[in-house]
Amino acid sequence: MKAMKHNGLVQVEVKKPFRSYHEGQIVRLSPADAFLYEGSGHVTEAKLPKGVAAETIAQPDDGFVSDKILPNPVPAIPDGWEGEHILQRRKLAEQIAGGTVKPEEVDSIIRRELERRLTE
Repeated sequence: MKAMKHNGLVQVEVKKPFRSYHEGQIVRLSPADAFLYEGSGHVTEAKLPKGVAAETIAQPDDGFVSDKILPNPVPAIPDGWEGEHILQRRKLAEQIAGGTVKPEEVDSIIRRELERRLTE
């Protein structure tokens, strides 16, 4: 992979949605994240803009890496989440859903996630 010299980030194209990224979106990730998400099939390396200096980086050798790594780890849901501002609740719901959610869906997404966790 090639990382931009001025900031060390790798430019990738999203192939499968994760975090708050959507398919087809061009994003810049840290080299570690770029290798992780490329390995899980969520991104592929994208061309850098013309004139941007780049350096080739090797995949880090972290030893054994489980194939059970989730691309979007489920966040902790704090006690009293219902009393938080809508923006904090929406951010939490988007982390759970792995993408953008409508304001009217926020609370139901969080409640469903709490119910799912209770049944596991």
